[in-house]
Amino acid sequence: MDCDNIRPQLELFVLGGLPPVEADLVRKHLAGCEDCRRIERECRLLVAEVRGRAVRTPPRPAFVRRVHQVVAREVRATRRRTVLRRAALATGAVAAGVVLAMAVWGAWPGARDASSPDAPVVGERWRYDGALAQPASSADSVVVHDGSMYFLRRGADGGRVVAIDLATGRDRWRSRVRSVGYLAADAARVYCLAPAGPRRITLRALDASRGTVRWSRSHRRDGLLTAPCPPVAVRPGRLAWTSGTAVHLLDASTGRPIWQRTFPGEGAASAAAVAGETLLVASGTALYCLEAASGREMYRITLGDDKHSGWRPLLALAGPRAYLVLRPRAARAVLYCLDLSTRRTLWREPAGQVRHLLATSRGVFLRAQGIVARDARTGRVLWKHEMAGCGPMTADAGRLYLTDSAQAGRLVVLDQQDGQEVWHLAGIRSCDAFRRVGPTGYVKAHDGAIHAIALRTK
Repeated sequence: MDCDNIRPQLELFVLGGLPPVEADLVRKHLAGCEDCRRIERECRLLVAEVRGRAVRTPPRPAFVRRVHQVVAREVRATRRRTVLRRAALATGAVAAGVVLAMAVWGAWPGARDASSPDAPVVGERWRYDGALAQPASSADSVVVHDGSMYFLRRGADGGRVVAIDLATGRDRWRSRVRSVGYLAADAARVYCLAPAGPRRITLRALDASRGTVRWSRSHRRDGLLTAPCPPVAVRPGRLAWTSGTAVHLLDASTGRPIWQRTFPGEGAASAAAVAGETLLVASGTALYCLEAASGREMYRITLGDDKHSGWRPLLALAGPRAYLVLRPRAARAVLYCLDLSTRRTLWREPAGQVRHLLATSRGVFLRAQGIVARDARTGRVLWKHEMAGCGPMTADAGRLYLTDSAQAGRLVVLDQQDGQEVWHLAGIRSCDAFRRVGPTGYVKAHDGAIHAIALRTK
């Protein structure tokens, strides 16, 4: 087993999420590979640091006094900068932030205005404790769909899927079956993955209203030690699921296989992306357009050569363009921009160690050591933002939402056009995505607490 196959699984190995047979393969490789041992140590240090900082403690009296001093300075500065009426509004907003910090969160100084009319007045609608949080893994991501939130609740025997009401944070149901996460949902079902013995994994559908098991489909994993993908809903009533080098289309109501497409010798396949009546899937060497109904290959855009690595490609769509991050063997990752109408590569640029890829009509955004925004048409860098963290980015109405894990952590909102900070909310440490639904935002913190945050613009 070589380094390219081992390294994608080091985070799961550190978190204890690999099946015993695969964990033994990783241990044997680590015994003779100093480079991989160094990466493993870095993973363990990251997990230990995150868990250590996730411990919630009440604010010290000295901290409370400092917050009041900072707020007083902000109020005085605001009064000097503007007329009395606007100063009174600003004072009310800052005071609301202090009340929230002291009474609700204990460590939040509140939202900071960044000279934007879109800066929010912040309050906490509800809080839910006990979610599973493994900051070095994306398996436990929260899913929001149709008035419900689904996530893994931690327990002595592992994670179990829980559904809560999005408006109140109250339990709707708790599943009795174990899961390793990778959740997805549609109007009728919640999908999750579960281990099924060595070299096998199970895709399971739960009833969205009760949490009971509707169907299970076990699949043999191939030799690639790559993390699984969550399934993707394909209308009408279909489900696309990538496992290793294969893409499966299933009947969403029964789990019955409809078709399967494999890419032998091309490395792990990306999660499927829906484009009208087609599915787009990337292998380690090409982008495939498949007819959703039959799996028939409509066209292929070949990229790079056959020296693929064990890393799963990242794929994002925006309008007529597809963006793809590939990491060839022994080479730096590359970001491709593909025109789907002409089937041509428009541009390609080095990408670095990309953790997340997001595309919108305003540009393509990569999260590596920091945030890089590139022009969708030319690939030129629009702006860069230094920011630590591991969480995915989300976009809404020209804004980019993400978390910064430096120091006490914070939720940051950037303007997609110029990268300027619109506002931020201090005291949030998270590797999960921030999800905004109307006037409320939802985020799961490192300590397993899920927060529903009211965002009311002035």
